[in-house]
Amino acid sequence: MVDLNKELPFLDNRVDYIVCRNVLEHLYNIKYFLENIYRILKPGGCFEFRVPLGGTPTDYTDLTHRNHFWPKAFIALDKDKSVTSFMFNCNFKVKKLYITPPLLNQIKFPYWFAYLNLFFNIFFSAIEGQLIAIK
Repeated sequence: MVDLNKELPFLDNRVDYIVCRNVLEHLYNIKYFLENIYRILKPGGCFEFRVPLGGTPTDYTDLTHRNHFWPKAFIALDKDKSVTSFMFNCNFKVKKLYITPPLLNQIKFPYWFAYLNLFFNIFFSAIEGQLIAIK
């Protein structure tokens, strides 16, 4: 068993693909975890994730959630698209970034559709995406 809140027990630049579904929202230090993911991914390695969309019933009805996400949070990791990426010791390229409606995870919408939830908080419930390690 591995504690994801501590340094991951893998050598640098050794992993091709990592999948985290409904994990990131439970971690104590998301910045530290993402920097560790970046450390162990090979150049061009892929980090695939799924998290609840922040502010939705899916997000707030689980008391174990420590982090709440909006699609722009993942864009902040892309040095080509964000002015705040300097805060992270990692450089990802956003390959895919979608939002999905409740119970219909296979239907994917562009991430900016999340703004519809500001008016009607029932349309979308999750964020899915892929980040590619640029080294």
